[in-house]
Amino acid sequence: MQQAVEKYVKGYLLGRGWKLRRIHDLEVLLNEVVRLAASFEEFRESCRKIMQYYLEDRYPYIVASELTEAEIRESLSVAERLIARVRSSA
Repeated sequence: MQQAVEKYVKGYLLGRGWKLRRIHDLEVLLNEVVRLAASFEEFRESCRKIMQYYLEDRYPYIVASELTEAEIRESLSVAERLIARVRSSA
């Protein structure tokens, strides 16, 4: 989920002249998007949550998961909305 959102956000930014950077932090990427389109601010808290999945997936022995299925489903729904917004902005 994190990687899908990351790729779409980077694609959005690249389409607007952003210079590609090696970064995976959705909140940092969202900061760049919000400078171009303030309406993306609504996704900030969800991006923070989705970053937890990235850390848990990459470092499962260091970061213990306390996420519930309901939280993951909610984040997936928000990720789908964010991706739809990016796609409609293309």
